[in-house]
Amino acid sequence: MSRRTAGRPRDEGSGTVLTLCVVVLALVLAQLAAALGSVVQARHRASGAADLAALAAAGRDPPSCPRAREVARRNGAALVECTVAADGSVTVEVTVEVASPAGGSSAMPFDGVTRALGAVVGRARAGVP
Repeated sequence: MSRRTAGRPRDEGSGTVLTLCVVVLALVLAQLAAALGSVVQARHRASGAADLAALAAAGRDPPSCPRAREVARRNGAALVECTVAADGSVTVEVTVEVASPAGGSSAMPFDGVTRALGAVVGRARAGVP
């Protein structure tokens, strides 16, 4: 048995509580980093899909927006807008949904954050030089 000294508070177990708080904070930061990584990945995918869709559409004679839609779909994006200018250049806008860091499982506490962000937008223009 331990003797308690009069007037001194017992601080047994306070290290356990402090360690638990540090671990929880580390897990929260890791989850936020994973959510941010998902947003950055979606942004890069949207940019690449927009570039490829614009090039595919402008590479046809005459320029073809249905071709841009197909290329965007194959790259995991949805074509929102396709505009053909008088000079034959094509401007496209695509969206890509932000994926869950957990790969679709609802086990991650910050999945709501990535779902709330919705989709990211990519825009590109391509045409004859």
